[in-house]
Amino acid sequence: MGDDWSANMWFSVDIGSAHILHISSYHDTQVTSEQYQWILRDLKAVDRAKTPWLLVNMHAPWYNSNLAHQEEIESLGPKHDLEHLLFRFGVNIVFAGHVHAYERTHAVFDGCRDECGPR
Repeated sequence: MGDDWSANMWFSVDIGSAHILHISSYHDTQVTSEQYQWILRDLKAVDRAKTPWLLVNMHAPWYNSNLAHQEEIESLGPKHDLEHLLFRFGVNIVFAGHVHAYERTHAVFDGCRDECGPR
């Protein structure tokens, strides 16, 4: 295996009525990146009749109230590059860690409450 920790750091799986994407906060998410292109293909292929719930899991949250974790590099790039995709494809819920505290948000898109945004 070696030390190439980048292998398979993004993936998806269907579990029951949910399609779950795990994306990497620590790999390139720009439009031309391998991860972005994979996420786009994956989202386009989701059958919402079969899996009506669309969930995303990532390490670094894009929104949180912890002042020590604002504007971190592992959040800024992915938020800039991917937030519009999650909104466009109607992601229902985003799970993130990193801050080591439980926190829930309202549905958010582009920094504002938006009932069509992920929760």
